[in-house]
Amino acid sequence: MDDKIIATFCLCDDLLKAIHHQEDCQCQMNDAEIMTAALIASLFFRGNHESARAMLKQYGYIPHMLSKSQVSALRADCSRRSRA
Repeated sequence: MDDKIIATFCLCDDLLKAIHHQEDCQCQMNDAEIMTAALIASLFFRGNHESARAMLKQYGYIPHMLSKSQVSALRADCSRRSRA
């Protein structure tokens, strides 16, 4: 699983760099980390974002992981934007 997590992050990071994506300077996590967390939830935790979030933080893959409530707020915001 370790290699897949690292490869997933690298692919997300490279993709964002290739499209010249600009990060928000105020964010605690970069967008590649957020994408990685979502993909790892899908790949290894049957879509359970909380389990993926907790594991990625606990094992140091994403040391500045958002809290459970911050992830929920982020997902709600993304959902609202996709409907607009």
